[in-house]
Amino acid sequence: MWLRSLADTLGTPMYDVAAVGDFSGDLDTLRSVGHPYWVGSHLPAGLTAAHHPYGDIERIAQDIVAVAGG
Repeated sequence: MWLRSLADTLGTPMYDVAAVGDFSGDLDTLRSVGHPYWVGSHLPAGLTAAHHPYGDIERIAQDIVAVAGG
């Protein structure tokens, strides 16, 4: 997975990585990061993620900054 490779290159543990997704192809990535955000209309069964069904990118960015301590 390219995201894991990038995190490794940057020396960032996956539990510190955030990802945003909205379709089934994103599920593996969302399950591998510490801060998953789902912007699809219905949160998929078994996915533990912050759910923003209207894709409010400003709110998601604020959440990520808050988690990062910014």
